[in-house]
Amino acid sequence: MFESLKPQPADKILALMQLYKDDPRAEKVDLGVGVYKDASGLTPVMAAIKAAEKQLWEEQTTKTYVGLLGDPGFSDAMIDLVLGDAVPRANVAAAATPGGTGAVRQAFELIQYGNPSARVFVSDPTWPNHISILNYLGIETVSYRYFDSESGGVNFAGMMEDLAKAKPGDVVLDPFFGTGTTGAVAKKLGRHYVGVEREQDYIDAATARIEAIEPGNAASLEMQQGKRALKRIPFGTLLESGLLQPGTELSCPKGKHLAIVRADGSLKSGDHTGSIHKVGALVQGQEACNGWTFWHINEGGKTSPIDDLRKEIRSRLQA
Repeated sequence: MFESLKPQPADKILALMQLYKDDPRAEKVDLGVGVYKDASGLTPVMAAIKAAEKQLWEEQTTKTYVGLLGDPGFSDAMIDLVLGDAVPRANVAAAATPGGTGAVRQAFELIQYGNPSARVFVSDPTWPNHISILNYLGIETVSYRYFDSESGGVNFAGMMEDLAKAKPGDVVLDPFFGTGTTGAVAKKLGRHYVGVEREQDYIDAATARIEAIEPGNAASLEMQQGKRALKRIPFGTLLESGLLQPGTELSCPKGKHLAIVRADGSLKSGDHTGSIHKVGALVQGQEACNGWTFWHINEGGKTSPIDDLRKEIRSRLQA
């Protein structure tokens, strides 16, 4: 069973930590992970944590299971700490997860459950575990420009251009809200946003920046909405309509990669299985892929992207 497992791409942050560990220079500084360290390079247990652990050890009376959503008291305290009165309490739900990555995974699954055709716009760069989860779930990802390597700042113009392609129901993932770049772009494009930040300096900077943004004029926003009005078509609809049959062979534009369409709407290419987007990314060794434009079908000696079949479905629905 385990021989079929494939090595995963190396985590750049963990690689940076290893480089720091191997560097013999005494004056080195570790900027890999944002955790507190003392002068000796250790991350100590804070006195307040030890005191809380001691109190818990002395007063706790049971280790029984909590509910599926975790401890309601803890959730209420976290909501108050993070959001305060910025959002009506009736509009907030909370659930305990096994760490930050677990929370991201559950958020993605909630998005997929609520809107199976939603795309997730992912910043470049982002944490690699985000891409891995999205590919596993078969959620289409769209990369948007974020970091400008030449200036060392945010590529605001590129970000504006990329996020303008978002459609109703799409989700923008911003793991670095900081000074509010995503919020500023959202306001400029007439979109809603939610930003979470704990540092007051960043909150103040983001608030001032977003308040200074003037939304785009109604005409430009109306054009964007018209372009985004296309109905979302899941890949399985092509099978349901008879435009594709289970067992149909798809290929990449140059014919280097082949995949077989399976009855459940997934693809199989060698040892890789999953959605059109996930398999497209895996066969190329990339983090993300737009399967609609990557995979092609050969009919009567003519090769065309499966996106053409999606367009035909849309035409039928509009007729």
